[in-house]
Amino acid sequence: MSPIDLTETGGGEAVELDDRQATLLEASGLVTVTRRRESGWWTVAGKRGRVGAFRVGDLEFRVMPKMKISRLLFLAGYARNPAGWLDELVTTGTAEGVVPAIAQMLWRQADAALRLGPLHGYRQRDESSTALRGRIRLTDQLRRRFDQPLPMEIQYDDFTPDIAENRILLAAIEHMLTVPGVDEESSARLNALRSRLEGVRLPRPWAQPPKWTANRLNERYHAVLGLAEVILQARSPELSPGELSVNGFMFNLETIFEDFVTRSIAGALGSRVEGWPSAPHWSHLDTGNQVTIKLDLVWNHRGRPVAAVDAKYKGKRNNDNLFQMLAYCTALGLRQGHLVYAKGAEPLAIYEVRHGGVELFVHSLDLTAPRQALLASIDRIADRIADHLPAAPGPQPGTTGPG
Repeated sequence: MSPIDLTETGGGEAVELDDRQATLLEASGLVTVTRRRESGWWTVAGKRGRVGAFRVGDLEFRVMPKMKISRLLFLAGYARNPAGWLDELVTTGTAEGVVPAIAQMLWRQADAALRLGPLHGYRQRDESSTALRGRIRLTDQLRRRFDQPLPMEIQYDDFTPDIAENRILLAAIEHMLTVPGVDEESSARLNALRSRLEGVRLPRPWAQPPKWTANRLNERYHAVLGLAEVILQARSPELSPGELSVNGFMFNLETIFEDFVTRSIAGALGSRVEGWPSAPHWSHLDTGNQVTIKLDLVWNHRGRPVAAVDAKYKGKRNNDNLFQMLAYCTALGLRQGHLVYAKGAEPLAIYEVRHGGVELFVHSLDLTAPRQALLASIDRIADRIADHLPAAPGPQPGTTGPG
């Protein structure tokens, strides 16, 4: 059956489903499903903020974003590595769709990272052996062997490719090979790359990826690991009621937008004012700590919060969000709160609260604008936040990232 193409904000497509398929599809949270008048037919529509591809039973769905795929990839990559992703993301061909674009990026970056062979590192291993290697674990030897000299309980450092960097890369490759919509060339390339990671253990399904730290030794892996983590984060949950299952690859654009706003504004503020970010920032609205509040970004100075930022990918500018931000500012003792919408080039709005000493700022980011213009908008937001905060020492660069 041919894939069913949907758009993030489109009206939906008529699809023939049985009740089990419709229930599973609705439970996945990836699309909306509405029963039609015709028996056995349903309207399946994309959800704002969810794009990618997935399969339910023998049905394959592809949901395209409203924004260009290159811009989607730029936002996702910038949120993880502003310096390393810019050129890579904007120059990659993305006309074929979300999944083929990601698959091609993955094998190209993985091929570059593995050109000199897999990265190796030292891992501590404990095992029983008849040959001495490393040192004897005396406590284990006495507890397990008593007076027997062999085998020995030893511990040694093994120089191996089975390290966090390669395990993350292998997990991303394995998952990408299961995603519907991967083109034939990418599938062949990814299978070849998988074979070059022999000796690397695959992390448990749905487990959190291993932690890794960027350094000089793994520098050639930096770009591909950022992409691999985006891929693993975009895995859709597997649901298997009865004989059906859902698997795929879905971006949560709301999370991507929040991460982009948080990372870019925090980076811009760091070069302008003293202090540090907390993102996300958790606190309580009331003195009894019964009502929890969460902000995407709070800037702190001398041990206390001084400004708050909340990103809004969905929805229009409305009073409810202003009231919410005012409550947050009141609870945290802030004089300024900033709402950032993904809503085109609407002008800045400023609201000075009566008798409250609080100013609320409503900003808009045009996600379709050229990259330099988008980052310039981030700079303007950072400038507005920094107006009433202590300046950072030293020179203040004029942009948030490379031009």
